[in-house]
Amino acid sequence: MKALHVSAAVCLALSFAAISLILLVVEPRMGFTETADYFNPVKLQAASTSGVWLTGDILYLLMGLALAGLAWFYPNLYTRTSAILAGTGFILLACFGRSLAMLPANYYNPQVVPPAILGIVTVRFAVLKATVLITAFFAWRTTVPNRGEKIRGVPTRLFGYVILIAGITFVFVFLPLPILFTIWAIWLAFAKS
Repeated sequence: MKALHVSAAVCLALSFAAISLILLVVEPRMGFTETADYFNPVKLQAASTSGVWLTGDILYLLMGLALAGLAWFYPNLYTRTSAILAGTGFILLACFGRSLAMLPANYYNPQVVPPAILGIVTVRFAVLKATVLITAFFAWRTTVPNRGEKIRGVPTRLFGYVILIAGITFVFVFLPLPILFTIWAIWLAFAKS
């Protein structure tokens, strides 16, 4: 059972690391430098069929499955529920990404495509915010009970609160949270449980 927990946490860490790379390095080169760019139908239509976003959707799917798998290792109802909800949110993000890529092929009238893209992106953005907030809550729930352990000199409990506060802040301001989630997932893989 411990091997399954470690495998799910390592999968989560690698997925968050790859998403960090896409978010901070690749997407700015694709023209996505600020939040408003993610609501530009022309940029979205061009980027939605790229291999980078397909990779991102596959990573979201893997993160969702890993979080749902991790849920079974936590007996606390709030911790387990937050893991399942976060996993479901990431799976929904993967589905939204693929529906965005297939949208232009489903409409014969090109005037319908931009409003449809904006509709999907608006819902996807709301799901992303909620998913990140729930993932931050799950990270906080998994770090708070482990009081004496440390992550590179920073107490684990403090790190959990930093992730939770960053997750709440992410609802209002864009932050590169996958980096924090990567560190947390690496810790989760090797923490003593």
